[in-house]
Amino acid sequence: MVAPFCSSLGQNLQTSNDPWESLFTILISLFGLLLFSYFIGNLQLYMQLETQIKEERRKTEEKQKKAWEEMEERRKKVEEKQKKAEEEMEKRRKKVEERRKKVEEEMEDRIKKMNEVKRPIEIWMLIHRFPRQMKRDIMQCVINSLERKQDVNVKNLLHHLPEELRNKAKRFLYLDLLKKVPALQNMDEQLLLKICDFLRPVYYNEQSYIVREGDPVDATIFITDGVAWSYSTSNNGEAISGSSSLAERLEKGDFFGGELLEFVLKNPSLPKLAISPRTVKTHGPIETLTLMAEEFKNIVSKNWLCVGEGQLEPFAAHVVQAAWRRHRENKVLEKSSHGGR
Repeated sequence: MVAPFCSSLGQNLQTSNDPWESLFTILISLFGLLLFSYFIGNLQLYMQLETQIKEERRKTEEKQKKAWEEMEERRKKVEEKQKKAEEEMEKRRKKVEERRKKVEEEMEDRIKKMNEVKRPIEIWMLIHRFPRQMKRDIMQCVINSLERKQDVNVKNLLHHLPEELRNKAKRFLYLDLLKKVPALQNMDEQLLLKICDFLRPVYYNEQSYIVREGDPVDATIFITDGVAWSYSTSNNGEAISGSSSLAERLEKGDFFGGELLEFVLKNPSLPKLAISPRTVKTHGPIETLTLMAEEFKNIVSKNWLCVGEGQLEPFAAHVVQAAWRRHRENKVLEKSSHGGR
């Protein structure tokens, strides 16, 4: 009775009493309930799947977002590195440019300095008529010194030359000057060439005393450039009357102290020095060559056979005496060594 009642609830139909109809109604109701349960199950499954898909999509979006952020961060880092690299390259380029400009300026200064040095040297060699090969050798030495950033004093050029080339230049320049000295005119030219090697350039400032009256003369001085005055005074400093009170002008090619050479040739042992009878004072800056008495004595002693005939006897005697003294000293040493044994 329940089934027919349920099946006709809310209807104006009459409930059937037929059992088959009631069974059919019950089956239909159960089938509907099963369908509704299946629908609810599918709905829950759909909602779960939808939730899962949304969750996966959210995770995927988060991963994509994170990946995008990482890519953006990498891109920014790469851009920063590129920017830094460009800045570094720009700094290096500027440094290279600065170095290049500095090198160019140094090269220009070096060339300018080289030209400033080379020009007066070329004029100096042209005036003195140096041989062509010697000119090239001297100029090459000057260029080498400048390339090594060494200062070259044009006024004292010979100081910068190698010894062999310096001696060649001295011999070329000063041989004729030595031949003008009366005490050296009878000497062999080879001896004069060796004397040239020992000539030393000395420079004096304006109004400087080269030698004073009454001072010992220990050098012969040759003037190569400039002007000096030679004069004599009385013992109390007052000028001497007469021709001796006049000052003698000494200029390029002149020399003083020649009496020292004659004194050394007559007294090879050089027991004493002559006294200067005159004062020599520079008028302006001058360049001179100096031959020291001791060096002249040593040169002539080692080459006494090249001395002139009239000057040979004192040096021959001096050499013989020196040899005899050495012989006696050796004998004394031998005896003392034998006596000790």
